[in-house]
Amino acid sequence: MFRSTKTHGGRQSVRLGVQALEAREVPAGLFNPPTQVPVVFLPPPDLAGGTLQTARSISLPAMKSQAVSDHLPSAADVDLYRVTLKQGDFLAAEVEGTAATVQLLDAAGTQIATSTGHPILGGLLDRDATLGTYAPADGTYYVRVTTPATTTDYDRDYTLNLERVGLDYNMAPAPLAAGGTFHAWLSEAGETLNLTGPTGYGFSLRGNWTRTENGSSITYAATGTLYLRTPFLAQTAGEIALQVSGRDAFQVTTRTDGFDQQGELTGVSGQFGLSLAPVADEVRKVFGLDVSRMALAAGWTIKTGEQIRDEYQGYVRNDIAQLLDGVPYLVYGKAGSVKWNFGGVTVTSNNQSKVVLIADPADPFLYLGYKNYAAAGSLNGHIPFRASVAPPAGNPVLGAGESFGHVYAAGTYPLAGLPFYVNGDVTVDLDANNDGLFLAGAGNASQLYKGDLKALDAVGRDITVGVNGGVNLGYAVAGRTVTVPLGQASLYYSGPEQGVWFRGVQGTALNTWKGTVLEKFQAGPGTAIEGYAFRDGRFSVSTTSNYRLFTANAALTLTVTDHNIKVNGKVTTPIGSADIVNGSIGFDGNFNWARPGRIDLGGSKTYLRGDATLTVEKAGGKFTVTAVLSAEARLQVGDFKAQGKVTGTLKYVRAASGAVSYSGDLKFDGGVYVRNPVTNDWNKLGDVDLGLPVVGQKLKLTALGRTFTIGLPG
Repeated sequence: MFRSTKTHGGRQSVRLGVQALEAREVPAGLFNPPTQVPVVFLPPPDLAGGTLQTARSISLPAMKSQAVSDHLPSAADVDLYRVTLKQGDFLAAEVEGTAATVQLLDAAGTQIATSTGHPILGGLLDRDATLGTYAPADGTYYVRVTTPATTTDYDRDYTLNLERVGLDYNMAPAPLAAGGTFHAWLSEAGETLNLTGPTGYGFSLRGNWTRTENGSSITYAATGTLYLRTPFLAQTAGEIALQVSGRDAFQVTTRTDGFDQQGELTGVSGQFGLSLAPVADEVRKVFGLDVSRMALAAGWTIKTGEQIRDEYQGYVRNDIAQLLDGVPYLVYGKAGSVKWNFGGVTVTSNNQSKVVLIADPADPFLYLGYKNYAAAGSLNGHIPFRASVAPPAGNPVLGAGESFGHVYAAGTYPLAGLPFYVNGDVTVDLDANNDGLFLAGAGNASQLYKGDLKALDAVGRDITVGVNGGVNLGYAVAGRTVTVPLGQASLYYSGPEQGVWFRGVQGTALNTWKGTVLEKFQAGPGTAIEGYAFRDGRFSVSTTSNYRLFTANAALTLTVTDHNIKVNGKVTTPIGSADIVNGSIGFDGNFNWARPGRIDLGGSKTYLRGDATLTVEKAGGKFTVTAVLSAEARLQVGDFKAQGKVTGTLKYVRAASGAVSYSGDLKFDGGVYVRNPVTNDWNKLGDVDLGLPVVGQKLKLTALGRTFTIGLPG
């Protein structure tokens, strides 16, 4: 720094010098020097292990592509994925995102196949390693992914796409009900064409197949004899011969941008003849659905459930709703001679009208439809039941309104003593308790539909029944048996729950409650009925309709349960109307409802209308309506009128004999007016405060020398 010093002669001079300064601390709160934190690099987690024991397990449902992601930092890294394949399955694998090699190893770690590049471009895309190969046996396999890179890079990510192309048979019906893409592909030897729905459920056709490629479209064609294969047939008939017409080939067309085996079905053309005896015999033995004669032309083909409903529904009068959208079926839809017997009903086609036959040889399933007759059997319970009349939310028996059964028939059936007769589409699950024994071992489905099985404690607990159509339902209300005919209804009976749910519309003007304490509620056509009943005595039955109740009109919902009767809606009586909310009826049929309402008597010139509290009562055979009112009144005779407010009580009584009477205690408070013939105005003559007595079936007011009346309904 600069410092001042003295020199000789007393003058000051300035010289430049350096002087050490004393150390001084800077307060810590004013300044903190930066602290260096060491950076630790953490590589991303390695999800797939590099040994057979640490391999990452991947589930491969048939025909469902699965994608997993990981990274390959160096050539020393190995990613292994464990999968399960069945003999004949085709495994398609592709690595995207980085240059890689993908291999398939057997359970011992021996290589079976390795990637060869993109299946279309032949390896020109070096960042897409693909592998496609057939599994030689059932068992565990490993997909091995490595990189040829010579550097280490923790950002070397990849996606592995895996798809197992194969057949699956052990499947619940619900997944098969979903539609989607169908598939067809050849076996490794090239002699068998597999055809499945979106889940891999389907069948195989062995034959002399030829393959023709046109861009992304591949056509498989065969002539002569084809042989139908499924696991079920392997245990019974072995194969079923399909005789293809000698003139036209049977063709199956697919489309694919990858391996042939990943082909998506785009079309089936051609027809064949076959004998359904192996399927029909099994259906007869299990269900009693006896197809004793079947003489059909070579008119069979292959269709999806959706295609059959679109193309063949017009051939029969019943809805073909017994098919699953994810299943390929054999179908015949032409004139033919067929005779079958089921549930005491025998049907014979006349060889001139069209008959529809549908078979799923993997189940096995057989459907027969002719005019207004139809029946079906499914060994594995693949027949869907969907309530055509949606169940109310929270119903205790059916839930969402869908189930699956073993047997379906259209007709009129007593169903072995259950508390209803049905006329329509009837679907039955024969093993509701899932013990593997149909109908508790008591008989077959044909006997059940015929009404021959009487062991209800066993049979009734081992079935569920779904009905769309007409239902005659019998149940008890207050100790009285009621039979309700439903014109369009859905019904579901659950054996394990020992309960029945129903919902429908009564087509004709029948008295739903005839023979019960509610028989005075006479319903018109279109009555909606819903409810449930349990074998232990719990039940709830609701009817919604426009009723005629004595001389009243009632738009009501009546709900009868095992412990009460509730009423909701609107009642319009001869003297007024009221909304009834949570009203009750006794089990003797009597009721007393007191609710705010309106009174409305008379017309435009003479009237009594306004607010009222209405009490609607039934006691024995007598029907009474009492109105406590505060209303506006106008009573006019010629050019004179009385206008004002009426308060008090008016009572209407209809006796058991049908006679009607009125009584009341009413007061009129208002004025009497006369019309001015010149101005047409009303001039007030005076005020009155008088009683308004009931005389016969009239209200009569005498005021200022004039008599005014309002007529009362009969």
